[in-house]
Formats: sequence, C-alpha cells, structure tokens
Amino acid sequence: MKTIILDFKEVIYKDLEGTELALPDQWVKGFGNTIYIGGDIPLSELGSKIYHSYKSEKITELSIEELNLLINAIEVTKLLGTPAHNALKNYLTTKLENLNK
Repeated sequence: MKTIILDFKEVIYKDLEGTELALPDQWVKGFGNTIYIGGDIPLSELGSKIYHSYKSEKITELSIEELNLLINAIEVTKLLGTPAHNALKNYLTTKLENLNK
C-alpha cells in the first residue's frame, strides 16, 4: 500500500490582515473527537494518530484511504474557517495527486 509523508507544520495560511499563521495545535486534537463521517477508517482513530505524531514531532505516514477520508472530512466540516480550511485542503489534495502520478 502506498503511503505519503504528511507534515502539518508545512501548512501555512493567512488571516484577514495578511498575517501568515500555522495550524493551531488544538485543531487535530479536536478533530478526532468531534467529526464522524462515513468510511472504512474510523475518523477518531485517524485524528488520534495524527495528533499524537504531531505532538511528538514525528512525521506521520498516511495511506491513500486515510488521506481521502481526511480531505472529505475537512470539506464537510470546515472546522478552521475559510483561510485555514482552504490551505489544508489544497495541501492534502496536492499530496494525494502526487501519489496518483
């Protein structure tokens, strides 16, 4: 199975004043506990996997199925507001497209 390296610290977005920001630590923690959509992989487990690797500063490897689930969840919920949502969705979509080449 193909996997991809996903580093949330690479995701940068701009607020309304143009200040560049990174994703907040709290995002991934809340993500696993509050969002549930259909799929073969429990989103709470995926959120936990990402959160624990992010907090320990280790790089997480996600499968194509995990990335698809994450992209769909972000599209459905838009947890972070438009700038952060768009930045993260574009980042993940680009990583997924690179896998499919």
